[in-house]
Amino acid sequence: MNDKQQLAAMGEHTREMGNCVEDDAFRHLSREQMSDMILMLQNICQKSAFARFRIGDRVRKTKGSRWQGKVVGTYSTSLTPEGYAVESETEIGSVQIYPVSALELVK
Repeated sequence: MNDKQQLAAMGEHTREMGNCVEDDAFRHLSREQMSDMILMLQNICQKSAFARFRIGDRVRKTKGSRWQGKVVGTYSTSLTPEGYAVESETEIGSVQIYPVSALELVK
């Protein structure tokens, strides 16, 4: 499936989510709030479709000090649009954050 097909499929799923949002659990929200929620979900879906790594992927730092582990989260800032939180395989519970350019997938 190419990128355009993935986006079309996500759009269809998001429309379905929008239909669900109108059910009982979200009746207290205004139409505008529901619309905002759907747009937010679409943004999340679009960003994750193009993400280089997924939660649970094993990655390692490519330069400098060594760090290898499992992706446990993501972040985004104005300087780092795509970044990852990586929990160390050797120091369980220790997490470092890195931009996508500093990491590679461990096969």
